[in-house]
Amino acid sequence: MGAETMIRRDANPDHWRFWIFYYNPADERTLVPKRVGLGWTVNFARPVIWAPAVVLAAIAIYFAFANNRR
Repeated sequence: MGAETMIRRDANPDHWRFWIFYYNPADERTLVPKRVGLGWTVNFARPVIWAPAVVLAAIAIYFAFANNRR
C-alpha cells in the first residue's frame, strides 16, 4: 500500500466516528496519524485495541468514583 493510499484512508470522514475515533476495518494499521494536529491515534476496528481500551476505561471509571467516596 502506497503512502498516497494511506493518506486518503485517513482523510475519509466516513472512517472517523464522533470526529475523533478512527474506525476502518479495511485498514490493517493499528496506529494511524491523527486527523488534526500532531500525533497518533488507534484504529478501533482492530480487535487488538479493544482489550486495552476496556481496561483503561475501567481504571478511569474506578478512580473517578473512588475519589468521590472520600
